[in-house]
Amino acid sequence: MVGVKKSILIMICIISPLFFVLTSRVNEMSTAKLARLARSMACRRPMVVEELTLVLSRSIPKERVQCRVLSGLALLLRVWTVRVLNLIDCPIQGFLLTTLLCHQGPLTIRLSKETRQQLAVVVYEAQDEELTQCFLEKSGSDLSNCTLDWDVLHYLLKTTTQPITINLRRSRIRDQYIPYLLPLLKNVHFQRTSSQFERTALREIHEQRAGHLVNSLVKSSDDWIDLNNLVLNHDDCEALRFALHYSDGVKLNLLLTIIPKEEMESILTLLHRVSELRVERKLLLELLHTCAGLRRRRGVAPALLTLLHHKLDLSCSSAMDLFGQEKTVLSLSFGDCRVISAAIQEADGDTELILHDCHVEDEGIEELFHVLHRIHMSFGKPLLLQLLHLIFVEDCDRSVRLASLLSRALEKKVDLSHSPLDSRACSTLALVLEHSEGLSELDLSDCHLTDTQLDVLLPHLHKVQVLNLCNNEITDKGAVKLNLYMIGNSFTETVWLSSNMITEFDILLADNRYKLWPAHVEPGWHDQRVTSLGSTAVTNETSKKKTLIEEFDPDKTITDKITYRFQCGSRGRFQCRATGLVFGMRGAGIVEYSVVHWDRDILANTSYEPAGPLFQLRSPEGHMYQLHLPHCEVKVSAAENLLVAHICRKNREFLIPKVTHSHVIVSISGLSNYGKARKKQSNSNRIQGQVLLFLEPEATPEEQRLWVFLLPRDMPPDQVENQHKEFTFIKTSSSCMLTPTAKYSVTSDLKQGFLVQPKKYTLHIAHCTYQHATFEVFLNRSITELKMNILETKLKTRKRWCRRVILNTPRDNAAKIKRFNEQQWIKNLCDILRELSKDEIKKLKSMMRNKEQKPIPKSALEGRKSPEELAELMVETWGMHDSIKATKEFMARLPRNDDRVTSLLQPFL
Repeated sequence: MVGVKKSILIMICIISPLFFVLTSRVNEMSTAKLARLARSMACRRPMVVEELTLVLSRSIPKERVQCRVLSGLALLLRVWTVRVLNLIDCPIQGFLLTTLLCHQGPLTIRLSKETRQQLAVVVYEAQDEELTQCFLEKSGSDLSNCTLDWDVLHYLLKTTTQPITINLRRSRIRDQYIPYLLPLLKNVHFQRTSSQFERTALREIHEQRAGHLVNSLVKSSDDWIDLNNLVLNHDDCEALRFALHYSDGVKLNLLLTIIPKEEMESILTLLHRVSELRVERKLLLELLHTCAGLRRRRGVAPALLTLLHHKLDLSCSSAMDLFGQEKTVLSLSFGDCRVISAAIQEADGDTELILHDCHVEDEGIEELFHVLHRIHMSFGKPLLLQLLHLIFVEDCDRSVRLASLLSRALEKKVDLSHSPLDSRACSTLALVLEHSEGLSELDLSDCHLTDTQLDVLLPHLHKVQVLNLCNNEITDKGAVKLNLYMIGNSFTETVWLSSNMITEFDILLADNRYKLWPAHVEPGWHDQRVTSLGSTAVTNETSKKKTLIEEFDPDKTITDKITYRFQCGSRGRFQCRATGLVFGMRGAGIVEYSVVHWDRDILANTSYEPAGPLFQLRSPEGHMYQLHLPHCEVKVSAAENLLVAHICRKNREFLIPKVTHSHVIVSISGLSNYGKARKKQSNSNRIQGQVLLFLEPEATPEEQRLWVFLLPRDMPPDQVENQHKEFTFIKTSSSCMLTPTAKYSVTSDLKQGFLVQPKKYTLHIAHCTYQHATFEVFLNRSITELKMNILETKLKTRKRWCRRVILNTPRDNAAKIKRFNEQQWIKNLCDILRELSKDEIKKLKSMMRNKEQKPIPKSALEGRKSPEELAELMVETWGMHDSIKATKEFMARLPRNDDRVTSLLQPFL
């Protein structure tokens, strides 16, 4: 490939007076030839190369080869204008690159980490200021991936005129060098700093009393003072206070930091200098205790809460996520709760209190009751259960008041699952629900709820949007009462009721809100007891009332595969005209489905093989209870050997279906992948098939080619058409009978200009995602119609398919595209871009940057804001044909396949 590009490049250099190349790749041979042309004045014509990439044929070339290649490159750089020279994949020794650094004119050199590191050492040893500036300008000032000695780093920082980015995790700076680094901080940007370095730097600044250096240190670290995971002593705290005194709007990281208690007061008084604070829960608790001791200085606690965004997070989640600590429970005493309550009372507004992974004494909870009206609480199930028990007291007025306050403080989602609820807790929960404005979700699964306890809650469950009552002890009596309260309740959307003691499902099946299978299991894999109950109920219901099957044409999203989409407005059975699938729906909802690849490993250790396409089904509402898969068996007795494979990830189960003359039917309770399977080598009977024809009008200058597919009837034709969209689909009646293992051939009424390969084919039905043609028929270009036959030979020869075929020869789509020029495409592309919103344009540019072939750099996209500029950039980068293909792909991914966008794009496809 490099050789082809090299030849084209040499031709361009000779014949073109001016040429612009976006990218080019050269090796050592092409570099030498181009350099010779440059010396002979043959290619000294103006030429601009956006990016020139050098690719060496050997992984470790000899030094003389490297010198020769770099000499050639240096000569080319004098003749051409090269914006970027890419040497990332070239193992060139650093000291050889000084020639390129001295190149006059703008040039960016991209180097590998090893080469850049070597070159930095070479520049240091040369001690030449001009060479150093050229090194930093041409190879970039980001040295964060280099491991540099202090001497090299110190020299570069002294010499540079622009900030150098370094990573302290790679270039370790010892404590004794920090005094020499501090005056140079204006020339440094730390990509990653360390708390140990920051502590030493702060102490050195404090000892020098150099307040002006604090700002330089903070700016070099993105405005952060990072002291996380340290044990600070008196001197460290003095240095921190000094830095805060000379800062304004600094961010302070004290996660897992230990500060002496006697130092906290003086640090708290300087928090008005801080714009953001990170602390772990133990330090936060100590700071709150210190705030409580500063009663004379009002405003300290509100300032602390403001820095924490009015959130007191006493869970261990943040420290655990950042530092990998194990989850531990924090015990909060009465005194702890008292200082928390005092800080919340002083706060300017409401406070979010997070008490996950906390154990609180009963006296402490009583203390928090005083501020329930000022907080929004988030806590675990044990603490919520403890609150419910403490609120339930003989003083009814107090219970009502506290329950009302708790309902305001709680989140909209309440989870009490796996927490046994007694009558006391249920009574308090009922009070909370009574005063609640409504919950989005209430999870009471596995709470040992009986009908009696449910009776207490029933008057208030209408305030819950999603209610989970799975795995309790609710009987038919409780279900009847629950249903009575749900009648006329439009707020509740879903009630999960699986794994209870309910046996009568009729009244529940009439309401789509009831879910009779588990709520929190992986889709498609449910408890056998519940599945059988649900299936029986549905079967009985549908047998009483046989409904007609309504046909529909699905919406399609076409990319590399076809995704079908159907939205039904009511319960019933609906058949897709494109795939033959029939869906039994309990109520209105959306179904999305597509043909996916059969993973043969799933069936590897079984005696079964695929017997049809594998469909992936999705229905967010979960209203589908029955699926009909079309089969292609002629006899119903043969179809009785079929099973339905239900596949979810790497798991599978085989379902025994009901069989009709056209479909196999299964009751389902979850959606994933479904397809037909049969025992291996059990099918030699005739099946219902189809013949699909695709025309390639210009296979050769004199011939056209007709691709013939012999397929089972259950393969959707549009799947094959989408896989072979470069050819023209010939519409004709396609039905026929086929016999696996029989031999087939193609004949016609033409005496000449008709050639078939292969002459005979033994039919094997392979249920693959991608379908290959069975025959290819070569015809003279002058032929516009023919009579074609498909013959089957087993014991004797039979004519299985015979049709008059009209060939569509208003020449291929390429001729149609030629009628459009580049300017017409740019105009339509501009109109398409104007149809997109700002967010869609943002996503579109991200796709352009991440395109596998010829991605557009971010720098090029930033300057193109109008649709006209963006359209011209796309065509300039990819050309007219590839930009059309890319636009089609981008519109499908956004997705924007609406009529307006499609009408602008379709004429060019």
